Amino acid sequence: HHRVKNNLQIVISLLRLHKNELKTEESKHHFQEAINRIMVMSLIHKKLYQDNLLAEIKIKDYLVDLTNDISKLSTLPIPIEVNVTSNIERVGLKTIVPLGLIINELMSNSIEHAFHNRSEAKIHISIKSLSENAFELMYYDNGYWSDQNEEYVSFGLELIEILTSQLEGTMNKSNSPEGTSYTFNLKDLDIEN
Repeated sequence: HHRVKNNLQIVISLLRLHKNELKTEESKHHFQEAINRIMVMSLIHKKLYQDNLLAEIKIKDYLVDLTNDISKLSTLPIPIEVNVTSNIERVGLKTIVPLGLIINELMSNSIEHAFHNRSEAKIHISIKSLSENAFELMYYDNGYWSDQNEEYVSFGLELIEILTSQLEGTMNKSNSPEGTSYTFNLKDLDIEN
C-alpha cells in the first residue's frame, strides 16, 4: 500500500506539472478533475498504510481528510464548511473506493455549480447503517442550482451513476431553494450476505 500510494503521488505530481503547461482553462479544469480522482485513491492507500487493519478504513476519518483536501483545491471566494457524520466505523476496500469517488464527484459538482450566488457554502455528509450489509449515504449542499445547471449532464454525474450501480444501490436527488440533497441506498460489498 505504501508503494502504491507513492506511485499515485508521482502520477499526481506529473499531472500537476503538465497542467501548468496547458493553455486553456477548460483543459486545466479537466486535468484537475483527473488529479482529484487519483487523489481519492491515493488517500485510501495512505489510510491503509497508517492503519493496523490493512483490509478496512475508518470511514469518518477518511471522509474528513478527503473533504478537507477537496476544499483546499477550491477557488470559491467563500469558505466551505463540511460536516461528516457516520454510525459505521469501518468499511473495506471494495466499498471505500467507489464511495470516496462518489463523494469527490458530488463535492466537485457542488463547488463548481452550486455556490456562486451564496454568501456561505455548507456541505453535510451522513452515513447511516441500514442493515448488516447496507447503508445510506446522504449528501446535502446549501447551494442553488439554476435550471441550466439542472439539465447539465457531465462525466462526473455519469460516474456517480456508474459507481452507485457498482455498489448495487439507488440514488435520489431533490432540490429546493435551501439546497440540493442526494440520498443513496448502497450495499457494503465487503460484507457477504
